[in-house]
Amino acid sequence: MSYFLAVDLDDPVREQVAATIRAHQAAFPAKWIRPERLHVTVLFLGSPAHPAPLCALMRSVASAFDRFELRLSGSGTFETARAASVLWLGVAGDLGQLEALRAAALDTFGAHVPAEERTRLYRPHLTLGRSSQLLGFEPIREALSALQTKPFTAAHLSLYESTGVGFRLAQRVAFSRAAG
Repeated sequence: MSYFLAVDLDDPVREQVAATIRAHQAAFPAKWIRPERLHVTVLFLGSPAHPAPLCALMRSVASAFDRFELRLSGSGTFETARAASVLWLGVAGDLGQLEALRAAALDTFGAHVPAEERTRLYRPHLTLGRSSQLLGFEPIREALSALQTKPFTAAHLSLYESTGVGFRLAQRVAFSRAAG
């Protein structure tokens, strides 16, 4: 099992993205992300031998941050080892807070973070689907290039456990930085 930290969408934005997926999934066969699994990944943690400390570390990170606003804007594609093409929506808004959250998580989780994740350029995005066809998503990417969602509040840090066939929520902690 492996784990990752993420920021979740609020329900109205989740539904907007779900409607976007429904509008395109019939036109192109791909592995589309189910609406309840939509998230913005903050940090991959790998497969720790003892996952119990992850929840305490997560509470430590979340307590240092207050809520912040993000929105989804634009689209793109990239290749991975698992898929010839991944379709994504870009993330905009308070990227400074999102990047600070990632940096704090990198510092706090330390040894739980795989070496390749520590050196990977962070490009926040929301994955919509994966395909084995290299250029299959291109017409959809072009159609989504001007997409803008309403802002949503990043209110929680979520810990997800990858199960091999998907992932499940392990814990969610509210951002709770004390004022002052």
